[in-house]
Amino acid sequence: MANSSAASWYLPLAKGRPVADAALLGTLAETLRVLSPLLFPLVPIVTEEIRNHLSRVLGEPPVSLEDEPWPEPDDTKIDDAADGEMRVVIRIVRKVRNIRGLSRVPTGAEPVATVSAADESAAALLIRHSERIRRLAGVSAVVAGVDLTPPRGAAAGGVGEFQVFLSFGEEVDPRAEIDRLRGESYELVEQVRSSERRLQNRDFLERAPAEVVDRERIRRDGLADRLARIQQHIESLEDARK
Repeated sequence: MANSSAASWYLPLAKGRPVADAALLGTLAETLRVLSPLLFPLVPIVTEEIRNHLSRVLGEPPVSLEDEPWPEPDDTKIDDAADGEMRVVIRIVRKVRNIRGLSRVPTGAEPVATVSAADESAAALLIRHSERIRRLAGVSAVVAGVDLTPPRGAAAGGVGEFQVFLSFGEEVDPRAEIDRLRGESYELVEQVRSSERRLQNRDFLERAPAEVVDRERIRRDGLADRLARIQQHIESLEDARK
């Protein structure tokens, strides 16, 4: 992974893997080796004890962090593709947690997460990381695919080009979910209007670089698409209550 917030999610992911996983143990050991000299000036006694405990566990000779060289960055170890995929996973997990919290579902409930992607490539990414999403989001299963039909009575939310649906059986109040989605749609309406105003501003169009203008158009279209999907889901929830 690249040096980003995605790295802070590694430990929660590692907890669910077998203790005998050599790649996992190697990554965690190397992380401690690199971090120890960095932390030593702040907490010298604790850091050196942790580092030498690692040495004892691995059967290595003890070290003195005071004599250890300062770690040097190595850009060749950065995997931009893996980092980008984990950013998508993290955004989806956060959205699932947010929907769950807003839906006021009991802590012990284990919903099913359905994640609908815009194309096959995005769906493949979801499928590849479905187990990670399941464990981090605390759901019983993850269903991923392209343009999936929203499950009946599911709570919903958008993450960029993805639509996330949580199915809780009868535990979500459809009326409350409709109200929540309407609140989200009102916010999206304002964001679309704000983006439209910016794109209609002559100064912005003339002075901003072309790529900035293009980015804003893509953002507006994405917001509008998400708004349309939410409005469709509100209609489906209302029809189900009739």
